[in-house]
Amino acid sequence: MDYEIDKQSNSHQLKFALNNDDIINIRPDSIISKTASIRVNESKSDSILSYFSTSGKNFPVKSVTSKNKRGFVTISPPLPGEIVAINSDETDVKLSTLFFIGYCGDEYNVKITDGVLNKNENVATMVLSDSDKPIFLYGFNGIKTINLDTQQQTKVKREYLIGLEGNVSHTIDKEFVKIVGPGVVYLHASSPFVMIDTFEKLGN
Repeated sequence: MDYEIDKQSNSHQLKFALNNDDIINIRPDSIISKTASIRVNESKSDSILSYFSTSGKNFPVKSVTSKNKRGFVTISPPLPGEIVAINSDETDVKLSTLFFIGYCGDEYNVKITDGVLNKNENVATMVLSDSDKPIFLYGFNGIKTINLDTQQQTKVKREYLIGLEGNVSHTIDKEFVKIVGPGVVYLHASSPFVMIDTFEKLGN
């Protein structure tokens, strides 16, 4: 399997080249284009169930494969921003389901917990573990990282938080999250909820 993050426009796109035995798991409604050999399958009922947008709408993550020959698929996040690939290696990764794009392979153990990583409590947190294949996330207008040493602390405003490495501990402190290292913290370059609130007002 090969992939490329296309950075030519202000909002990144993620392009995959899949062989016959490759599989990726992606968020629904993210596909821009695909070749005829690409197959998109709904996840089984016991697979990931997550939330999209502040409406709390349920959706299953979709698995994508290529039938018989090499196939190509391009996906995009629902909001404009930067896409990055990370690897969990020896620790798990906690991500907001709202800013999850997908992951390679079918080996990850995935759990859905409450919405501590989000401004809106109805948006869930996804915990991925037990694989070292790429995980893809996106950040509104870009992604910033904080690398914390052991017991090093910081506070992050909740609406900017995308995800944490599993070794990083966190507690809610009103509109902030208190974070204690070691590990990496992933942040939006600017708040995505300004745009989400605007979309919701336009729809009313």
